[in-house]
Amino acid sequence: MLFRSRAVELAATHSPSIAALTSETEALAARSEAEALPPGIQIESEFENFAGSGDASGTDLLESTVRLSRVVEFGNKAALRRGLGSAELDRLAAEQQLARAELSAEVARRFIHVLSDQTMLVTAKRATELARTARDVARQRVTAGASSPAALGRAEIALARSQIAQEHAEHELASSRVKLSILWGDTAAAFGLVSGELFDLQPLESLDAYRSRLDASPELTRFASEARVQDARVRLAQAQRSPDVAIAAGVRRLEQFDDEALVASFSVPLGTRRRADLQERAARADRTIWRSEE
Repeated sequence: MLFRSRAVELAATHSPSIAALTSETEALAARSEAEALPPGIQIESEFENFAGSGDASGTDLLESTVRLSRVVEFGNKAALRRGLGSAELDRLAAEQQLARAELSAEVARRFIHVLSDQTMLVTAKRATELARTARDVARQRVTAGASSPAALGRAEIALARSQIAQEHAEHELASSRVKLSILWGDTAAAFGLVSGELFDLQPLESLDAYRSRLDASPELTRFASEARVQDARVRLAQAQRSPDVAIAAGVRRLEQFDDEALVASFSVPLGTRRRADLQERAARADRTIWRSEE
């Protein structure tokens, strides 16, 4: 016996779309964590003034440098990337919640279809039994001479129609069962009868009760999450106006003097504001497109 709650549980557990969203969530969480990390430290080696000609032949004038370098971010970019990743995870969670709600609704719709077809088949079988009984009675009356052969013919036709209707109901039930079980990957519909009440309707809630639940609806939650993602992208684009500084420090070996010396450097990219303005324009345009599509 299959109950609707069990059908919803099977669909939620084995649905390919839900499984894909779960895997996407895991991948997004890993990417967000990686993108939120600050730039890593690099080790660099440099060799100069060797294997040349004259006094620079060999390694007598060799200068070798080993230094560590990293990019120092400004504009709170790491925190903004972390915020963007968090917003994208919230949006995906809202999409997953919406997908589960839509799947549950689809399971309920198909479950009711199976229950209806199941009831129709019971009714069709009962009609066939009654038609067969009526045919048998008509045959007995014709044999006894109490009725004309035409009455038996009409009873035979009624029985044939009932049998056709029963066969049609059997095909309809088989089809609706497969449509239901396919939601959890079972193409053989390997379950027994479904259990439920077609006419056991729950009382309607008041309009105020529905209004109070609007803020928690999966569709509005997904919309709000997507809005936060778009806003986070705009803020991250704005943060690109603050240029990052690359700094390096290390030790240089001077073979000519048999000494070592410290070296340090820093660099600042130019033109970051223009590039950031273009990125912000693109992010704002994407947000406008998204709002118009919604």
